[in-house]
Amino acid sequence: MSRASLQRLRRPLTLLAVGATATLLYAALAAFGASQTRLPAALVSLMAYALAAGCSYLAHRVFTFHVTGSHGDAPARFATLSLAGYAIAFLAPLILTDMLGWPPLWPIAVTCIAVPLFNAWALSRLVFRVPLLGAATPSGQP
Repeated sequence: MSRASLQRLRRPLTLLAVGATATLLYAALAAFGASQTRLPAALVSLMAYALAAGCSYLAHRVFTFHVTGSHGDAPARFATLSLAGYAIAFLAPLILTDMLGWPPLWPIAVTCIAVPLFNAWALSRLVFRVPLLGAATPSGQP
């Protein structure tokens, strides 16, 4: 594979690594909270998602999209985008665990699959407004 091809894939691979790390953080926090507290699974999942989302925003800003300088309205766009993720992180355990009695592993798996797929598209198009595929952009607001 040529250097240009690798450079073109750098951002999607970084997005995958950051997303996987945030997803694993969410899953670990949600599983720990579900097993170690008496809180409803939906609330535990929501709290775990909020912590992982904050880490995700900062890591994607720095490592995936190389945005420096003022945050501008990117945090507001990210928060809006995160509402879809929060909805999934809340509704999946509410329905699957709290209402249907399924083990917490199922809604955690649903959240770990659905949210990253949506985020991959939305981060590049709506939050940081930097193409997912292509060479790295110079530092600064895209």
